[in-house]
Amino acid sequence: RVDRENPYEASEPRIAAGDGGRLLVVWVTPVATLAKGELRRGLYSATLGSGAEGFGSQLLVDPNLKNGTGTAPSVAGAVPGKAIVVYRVITHVFGLAGEVTSAVQLRPGDVVADIRVARLEGDRWSRLGAINRNPAASMRPPTETNGPQVAIGAGGRAVVAWQEPDSSGAARIW
Repeated sequence: RVDRENPYEASEPRIAAGDGGRLLVVWVTPVATLAKGELRRGLYSATLGSGAEGFGSQLLVDPNLKNGTGTAPSVAGAVPGKAIVVYRVITHVFGLAGEVTSAVQLRPGDVVADIRVARLEGDRWSRLGAINRNPAASMRPPTETNGPQVAIGAGGRAVVAWQEPDSSGAARIW
């Protein structure tokens, strides 16, 4: 059990494995209830060291995933104290009452989203922020196949890929 410190349901778990059986897990879970009753979700992590009996204490990666829909985290690296996670945060859904944005909706059903990156160093996550090429343009709605991805090479350098439309609305990989 990874999320034993949090009383709420967890979703979208992802795991990375390292040398010697070390594991790193990330997941989405509620962190707050807003005034209108809406749940605010956050991204958490926990590690299991080589030969350990159980996962260590959970760490907060990002406290504000909005409602947490379509986060699709991808995590890489389980070297002690070094990892990277990329994830999507839906910041606006077109057509919802009370929501206003200056973003451009390129196609029906599109949403406005951040593609965010965070890096684990030691026992602390550093949020590197959104890496979208054009955060003012809409993206395709989340599916199982269009979430961001991350990988780490043997030298410890990471590469992140995500889907984002160009100015014509054609989906591209960046």
